[in-house]
Amino acid sequence: MRIIAIIFATLVALSLLRLNQQKLEYSKKTSAFFTSFFGQLKNKG
Repeated sequence: MRIIAIIFATLVALSLLRLNQQKLEYSKKTSAFFTSFFGQLKNKG
């Protein structure tokens, strides 16, 4: 039973790491979009 618990915990940790990487990638894209968007607004204004 302990082996199953260790395997399960490892899978959960790996999936959480993958989710965090996707969130980081997403936040980088959104921050880049907003910086370019506000830069354009400043140039027009």
